[in-house]
Amino acid sequence: MCGRTVFTLAPDEVCQACSVLSTNNKGQKQYVSPQWKDHPGKYTYSPSTNIAPSAFTPILFRFSDSSSKKRDVEGNDKKENEKLLVQPMMWGMIPHFYRGETPYRHGYKTNNCRIEDIEEKKIFKALLYN
Repeated sequence: MCGRTVFTLAPDEVCQACSVLSTNNKGQKQYVSPQWKDHPGKYTYSPSTNIAPSAFTPILFRFSDSSSKKRDVEGNDKKENEKLLVQPMMWGMIPHFYRGETPYRHGYKTNNCRIEDIEEKKIFKALLYN
């Protein structure tokens, strides 16, 4: 089927696979694994060989607690309070014009777009020009 993918790693394996080389406070390089964070709602990730669009899959992102931001002597934000997180999120896009009760049931097919139609389709046009 169109748009299907495979993701068979368990949450701890995902975090290990997403490790990044980082420099600690002493200037030493070390691998740092992101922290797994469950979805705040009832949605969960399950490893599968047949993941459909709109399923929840692990996403790696950088999180910064803005309430405790520190700056260095030049006024640049320090990255010491940034965390790498992996959290299940919905695979797909929620159209900007959708106003339903729950964003996960919008019913639009947003995982595919033909290049010939991308500038005409309301769903994708806003992403290109905003």
